[in-house]
Amino acid sequence: MTITSAEGPLRPELLELLFAAAPVGIVLLAPDGSCAATNDHACTLLGSTRQALLGRPCSADGHVVAASDGWRWLVLQDGTALDRMAVRLRDAEVRAAALEASEEKFALLSEATFEGVLVHENGIVLQASTRLAEMFGYTAAELTGMDGLLLTVPEDRPRLRGHIQSDSEAPLRGTGLRKDGSTFPGELRGRSFVFRGRTLRVAAFRDVTDQTRLESELLQRALHDPLTGLPNRVLALERIGAAVERDRREPGFFFAVLLLDLDRFKVINDSLGHRAGDAVLTAAAHRLASCVGEGTLAARFGGDEFIVLVEGTGGIDDAVAAARRIEAAFEQPMFVDGRELYVTPGIGIAPGGSGAPDDLLRIADAALYRAKAGGGAQFEVYDQSMHLRAMARLQLECELRRALENEALRVAYQPIVALQTGNVVGFEALARWQDPVRGHIPPSEFIPVAEDTGLIVSLDRWVLRESCRRMSELRARQPGGRLLLSVNLSGKHFNRPDLVPCVDAVLAETGMDGGGLRLEITESVLVEPSGSVLRIFEELRARGIQFAIDDFGTGYSSLGYLHRLPVQSLKIDRSFMRGRAGDGEIIRAVITLGHGLGMEVVAEGVETRAVRDQLRSLGCEFAQGYLFAPALDGTELDDLVAGGRNG
Repeated sequence: MTITSAEGPLRPELLELLFAAAPVGIVLLAPDGSCAATNDHACTLLGSTRQALLGRPCSADGHVVAASDGWRWLVLQDGTALDRMAVRLRDAEVRAAALEASEEKFALLSEATFEGVLVHENGIVLQASTRLAEMFGYTAAELTGMDGLLLTVPEDRPRLRGHIQSDSEAPLRGTGLRKDGSTFPGELRGRSFVFRGRTLRVAAFRDVTDQTRLESELLQRALHDPLTGLPNRVLALERIGAAVERDRREPGFFFAVLLLDLDRFKVINDSLGHRAGDAVLTAAAHRLASCVGEGTLAARFGGDEFIVLVEGTGGIDDAVAAARRIEAAFEQPMFVDGRELYVTPGIGIAPGGSGAPDDLLRIADAALYRAKAGGGAQFEVYDQSMHLRAMARLQLECELRRALENEALRVAYQPIVALQTGNVVGFEALARWQDPVRGHIPPSEFIPVAEDTGLIVSLDRWVLRESCRRMSELRARQPGGRLLLSVNLSGKHFNRPDLVPCVDAVLAETGMDGGGLRLEITESVLVEPSGSVLRIFEELRARGIQFAIDDFGTGYSSLGYLHRLPVQSLKIDRSFMRGRAGDGEIIRAVITLGHGLGMEVVAEGVETRAVRDQLRSLGCEFAQGYLFAPALDGTELDDLVAGGRNG
């Protein structure tokens, strides 16, 4: 390699300067393996000094080594040397003549560093290595005298010029431009030095195509959901944050965050399994992405929750239109493992201008909760009243938690009567809450909160224990009585492995006979129950415990499984007892179904004699409601049982 000037070839001492100025760590090893020379960059990477390294044996693992006549040029790369290099120092003589520069050795040096090396003055190439020339599709001779900026795409040239002028030694990423016009990603490192009053710069350039591809793949994985391929929570929050900033800068810009989840997804996941649940999520993601339009962010936020970011100038109407498109996209059924499933989304809309991303998500969640409370399969746009309701609900949750810890609730007992005789045959245990400050809090307020927060498990178990204790006492005072205790049990219990041991412990603790206990469950448990759920039913039934399906006719159950479960009773929901057109036919159908499956039928919420008489004429065996008696407290229960109106 020859570098020329107006004075002719530059003398070999330039090689020593290039060696010192190289933007990578370089160690020259003598034939006996000792360190003959090292530049400052290598000393930094090795965490040592030149004096400590010279003349000492040096070994390396996994780094590029070039050799000539027994001499080896060892090239160290930033970020790996300290991890991979092992330097062993032993006593040895320092070889003062080890660094005899020659153009052959420098050529070897230039080919060993990175991918390609060049020396330039103010951007004009003085010399280029063969590897660099091959990388860009030129010959070394063609590159000599060329403006080095022409080796990058035009848009990168101002940045590269500034990098050179600032004498920066930091790595610079850019796009290389080959002679044939093709491009590739590259990384440049450079270092300047002064020789004979001239400021020269040695630069090393490497092709980072593979590294860029790997980085792109890692970024894709970091910012996208692996199941659905949609952007994930991280990217969604980043985009929402950008929309917030744009909203502050640009008058007339509008955006909204749509938060949606899939109605009854947990039922599908628990009953059909996680593989089917994943298939539903994937199908939902595809429908969502296809209906929101190009440029609109659709992301999976977690679980069965998705986010859509609507941006534009159309105001809230754009967000509402997007919500309606989403609803329309989910009107058609999904087919999963040969099953036809109807999956609908609930959607909460948070208009922009409502604060930071976390604030927007909070209010979108409040709107979503409102949509779900209305039965799902609908959308709600946030308003301030939702925030007030959300705060009230959070307060109610905290108070309910304290009430459970302090056993501040009570159990009331609603009589169940035989319609043919009017005798009381049992009681349904119901949780009641009388707060010292707020007064009576109806179950319609705190039971949904308990379900959503998981407190329902503690609540149900407390009611089970208290009611079993009370009923055991009553049965002890009336040995001949056959009163049956009905206790509600949330479907959440059937996903827990400790349900059967818990029931056993309550029966043992209270002395309650399993044959006098009936557990009321909702239809959701019957959506193709898993093998573990069926085993729980069988184990509890083996203890004499009966089962009833509560609120039958309002949910979504598998009739194919109904006859396989050890269920003794169907309870007709109170919503069919209002005398509306069509209610009579529904009542008749449920009674017929129950009797056809060998089950007794209990009607809830009976308040008029007309409804009672209709039920009696249709063959319904039992009923409960205000027509017979409200839910009773402990004293009233004792009086009723003592009065003898029981079976």
